[in-house]
Amino acid sequence: MNSNLIYGTASLGIKNYGSTWDESMSFRERVRLLYDVLELGISRLDTSPRYGDAELVIGELGLSKSNLLIDTKLDGIDITQSANKIREQVLRTFDCSLERMKLRIINTLYLHQDGLEFVQNEVLLATLLELKKEGRIAAIGSSVYSHKELYACDSTGVFDVIQIPYNALNQSFVKDEITTELIARSILVQGALLKNPSDNEFAAQKFREHFERFSSLCRKYQMDVVDLTKWLLNSQFKGPKIYSS
Repeated sequence: MNSNLIYGTASLGIKNYGSTWDESMSFRERVRLLYDVLELGISRLDTSPRYGDAELVIGELGLSKSNLLIDTKLDGIDITQSANKIREQVLRTFDCSLERMKLRIINTLYLHQDGLEFVQNEVLLATLLELKKEGRIAAIGSSVYSHKELYACDSTGVFDVIQIPYNALNQSFVKDEITTELIARSILVQGALLKNPSDNEFAAQKFREHFERFSSLCRKYQMDVVDLTKWLLNSQFKGPKIYSS
């Protein structure tokens, strides 16, 4: 089992996401694809209600889930509501994810809505701590998009782990001094690094130069995209070597 690599399941539920499936791929074929991923030794999955029916795909794994760590996220929480309503939303969303995946517990439950107003919301944090105390989740996490959010999460003392964007095109977050465990997210830029830069619709023209430069580095050092990405991660990424893509 590969405990350092997390398989991000957005591509199982969102059509045309990075390097992924289209309308011709059935639900059963996506389940089969996930079985193939597990056969490669992946032992941890990352998902979210935002990822279409990815949680339902995971729910079809049956007994194979018993050896997996499964992370999911909270999404669609309206924090303008009263404290009771916020708590109810969190518990309802969480229970819905459990039902879709046919699980009783979650490894890490992440906040999937970025913004300081979410990562610092006392009711949200208290409800997450409640779920952890009850043993329904093993860890509390946040998926951040800015340095301000990263520092805010780290300062709460609530979060056990924080997902940060990190790949060949963006390594700015590793310069931050953070005590919370970090997980590198989107290490292959949602699959875009695996495509031919000249055919890459994902990359706008202003990014194409960076993709082409990365490809030239692969040729120079005679490494494929995955091996060069792993080298970058292992040489520059501070903290535990855990990656999500």
